[in-house]
Amino acid sequence: MGPLPPPRDGITNERVHTVLGIVVIQFEHPIFLLALAALAPFLLYASWKSYADLKPRRKLISLILRAIALACIVFALSKPVLTLRNTDEAVLFVVDVSDSVAPEALDDAVDTIQKQTASLGYGQSAGVILFAGKPNLAFPLERRKIELNESWKRKIFHRRERDRIAARIRELERGDLKPNERSELDKLQIEKAEIESWRKDAGVDDTNLESACRLARATLPAEARRRIVMFSDGNGTRGDMTKEMRELSQAAVSVHSVALKKKDVPEVLAEGLNAPAEAQVKAPFDLEFTIQSNRATDAEVRIFRNKFLIATRDLALKEGKNVLEIPKLTLEEGFHEFEAVVSAKQDTILENNIARTAVRVAGRPKVLLVERESAQARYLEDALTAAEIQVEVRPPGGIPAEMNDLLNYDVLIFSDISADQMTLPQMDMVKRYVREMGGGFIMIGGEHSFGLGGYYRTPIEETLPVKMPIRKNIEKPNLALVLVIDKSGSMEGQKIEVAKEAALASAEVLKPNDQFGVVAFDSLAQWLCELTSASEFDAISQRVARLVAGGGTNIYPGLYDAYQALQNSDAKLKHIILMTDGVTEGSGYEELASHIAADEITLSTIGIGEDADQKFLQDLASAANGEFYFTNDFNTIPQILTKETLRASKSMLVEEPFVPKLVAKCDAVKGVDLEKAPFLLGYVATQAKETATVALRSDYGDPIFAFWRYGLGHSAAFTSDAKARWAGDWIGWEYFSKFWGQMIRSVMSTGAHKDLRSRSRVSVQDGVATITLDVRGRVGEFRDDVQPDVSLVETGAEPKGLEVKHIAPGLFTAEFPIAKYGEFYRFMVVHRQNGEPVDVRALAVTESYSPEFKNPLPNELLLKELSKATSGIFDPKPEQYWAFEGEAGRTPQDTWWWWLVAAAILLPIDIATRRLGV
Repeated sequence: MGPLPPPRDGITNERVHTVLGIVVIQFEHPIFLLALAALAPFLLYASWKSYADLKPRRKLISLILRAIALACIVFALSKPVLTLRNTDEAVLFVVDVSDSVAPEALDDAVDTIQKQTASLGYGQSAGVILFAGKPNLAFPLERRKIELNESWKRKIFHRRERDRIAARIRELERGDLKPNERSELDKLQIEKAEIESWRKDAGVDDTNLESACRLARATLPAEARRRIVMFSDGNGTRGDMTKEMRELSQAAVSVHSVALKKKDVPEVLAEGLNAPAEAQVKAPFDLEFTIQSNRATDAEVRIFRNKFLIATRDLALKEGKNVLEIPKLTLEEGFHEFEAVVSAKQDTILENNIARTAVRVAGRPKVLLVERESAQARYLEDALTAAEIQVEVRPPGGIPAEMNDLLNYDVLIFSDISADQMTLPQMDMVKRYVREMGGGFIMIGGEHSFGLGGYYRTPIEETLPVKMPIRKNIEKPNLALVLVIDKSGSMEGQKIEVAKEAALASAEVLKPNDQFGVVAFDSLAQWLCELTSASEFDAISQRVARLVAGGGTNIYPGLYDAYQALQNSDAKLKHIILMTDGVTEGSGYEELASHIAADEITLSTIGIGEDADQKFLQDLASAANGEFYFTNDFNTIPQILTKETLRASKSMLVEEPFVPKLVAKCDAVKGVDLEKAPFLLGYVATQAKETATVALRSDYGDPIFAFWRYGLGHSAAFTSDAKARWAGDWIGWEYFSKFWGQMIRSVMSTGAHKDLRSRSRVSVQDGVATITLDVRGRVGEFRDDVQPDVSLVETGAEPKGLEVKHIAPGLFTAEFPIAKYGEFYRFMVVHRQNGEPVDVRALAVTESYSPEFKNPLPNELLLKELSKATSGIFDPKPEQYWAFEGEAGRTPQDTWWWWLVAAAILLPIDIATRRLGV
């Protein structure tokens, strides 16, 4: 039962009686006891007035029985609680199984636990909690001997068992396996996987003493004498033991602690690699590598920068602290990751032989140019290099997949890159790079860019200052488009739903005078939407919604029906898009494709998934002068379909000479004589968004250069190109380099504010990274009017804002726990003044390895403090594990029902006494 309720109505719960020092009785509702005073006169009066003809002796007995029965009812109403002395004893053995604990020390701990639970007495119970980063109740509290079975052996001695199993697996794999050895190998593989899963779940690269004690405190029964026996090296990496010590003391849970000692073995550890978090271009700084050793020994140190070896040093390590300096390093712009590795002749633990740090160097802008035609990238690359801008050129396959890669650049440029060259998560990442990380993004035109690249209704379109609907130009020839969509059984589920979405997206980007139709096929063909005006979008939507998967796969009927419909159309351009995920039945496709091409109808094909017959679809598209697309990502189908629709309509592609007109002054065109600019030969038509600034327009009023601010960053659209096809004359223009250099600088992150002198310092202690920001003005004055925002950027996760504390004038701090050791964490620092960003910078931090391996000796001081704070014993003797001091615990017991039972028994006896003469 729970604790007693508080006093009510001014009646206290102080009516407590102790019987022989063993039993304590307490009434939860003592006010009902007042009824006893009224019952005595009532019973006497009732007995005196009774008409029953009873002898005096029987009458007295009946009166006594009735009085006792009514008193029992009153006692039941007052809810008496007996608090009985409880002599139960419960001990939880809490064992540290983190990687920093030596298996030999765990052998001693297990031996002690087994001896201490070998013969438990009456009321004694024992259990075991195993813990590292997380605790796990391995053996619940029971009155039984704790014995180590094979399952728990693999969990307690996980490192030793993993190494033993791995060695045996290697031995088996080196030879020719016999049937019994194959069976053994399979079993060992399963056991190894189970151990690795346990290590991951337990978080063996951390030690959280607080969570282990908290679980033990919650597991121990409240009514018994309670004790925790802690086996650990005391080197905690997580949790707040100071707080937990108070909780244990208040709960009267004593903690006996046993230090798991380590052998006196040679140990060399990389204590830290120190460098400034930020540096200036080619400004020299020193890299300092600190090494601790408990032996004098020879060692080799290797220093890496961005994974490349830059220095090797041979050292004679002395006992204690050793410092190696790499002086006067100079760096180019960008992030630089340093790694130092020490290899010593005398060493035991290898996990702590590496140290890492990162330095961000501000200076010249660094640009990532992703160019579809690598040979054409040199024109823009040379122009930017001449403008003192660093450029890295990558093909479409080199588009960053992780934010940490993208944050190495100030500006990202897509030149003639189509949407099907990347995944939706990559597009989302580019969007977040601009909006949340303050990066710059520029899209340059080409036949595979903007709407022609399939960016309609994508995260990239959201990021850009232009929209990509079809250009409403009546001078362009109209298009008749028929989609031939596979609706066989294999398309059921997500595929068919995406196909519907893609069909509607295609219809949506057509001009009102275009024509649109949909033929669905399985074994037979069915017109979902006969060729009709694209302006009838609502009717088209209703018909496409009827698309349901089921049946075989025969492309021919659907393709033939589409061909027949387009033959009868009067549209200037005629196009078929075939979409399927399987292998077709039937024959005659080569002849049909030749007829389609002969009637000036083009055919493009889309293969979905590995089961699609890619060669057949590619040959079909080639024979009918179309394009072939293949995708394993169903979500890219709408982008492919809209891209192909717009490509076929030719309405977004404008290829005629023009000189762009300046309609708004901006930094990109400052000092550029556009009146003498040469011709551009083409561009991709787009439409400016309402809040965008259009600096250059075409003769038709379409945006050529537009830009806007998007979140913390900026993006721009240059709808012509920067290579020989459309900008052949611009490449040799004297202002070509200046124009592009100024455009890059206009969209890159805010950078250092001219009135701010902000310095950043990053440190890591016990698995927690602390960022310290010193914000000052030009002459060193504190700038409390500038508020920093700090966002953590973890791999594969959304940016997470950190709490920033103002600890002194101009001094701010933020911190976060390191979840993965050895991984670089990027974070953005945005300084705001009156809510507007005035300075944006990215920094990095890492914890080279778990703090588990930083201290080769047990932390006996912490363990002693834990035992002292909880009235426990450090390093107890065998007879002290079950030796409890002080009074025994007490167990409250509800007794109201006892009194009701007594009343129920006494009342019939009373009746029998009066009526039957008993």
